[in-house]
Amino acid sequence: MDCFHSSEMGGDVLLPPFCFVIESATFVAFHASSWNDVKYDKTVLFTIRSLDGQPIKEPKKIRVFHGFGSQKLKLRGEMRSVPREETFEF
Repeated sequence: MDCFHSSEMGGDVLLPPFCFVIESATFVAFHASSWNDVKYDKTVLFTIRSLDGQPIKEPKKIRVFHGFGSQKLKLRGEMRSVPREETFEF
């Protein structure tokens, strides 16, 4: 049975069975079917890590790893494509 999890960075995240959200000050990981108002046809796996030690909502530079599923990810209001691993500067 699917459930929703309230995430500080991802909003209401839809979690099918065996999916998860992990959040800390400088790292986020999720295996979910929705994240940050993006609904996916199949589950996705992403990790997001602050590279400058700033809290995950405020970093100037982040590393995003895409494990599987759709490559699209919404970050700071912009849709991004992450084929495998990308670094973004804001």
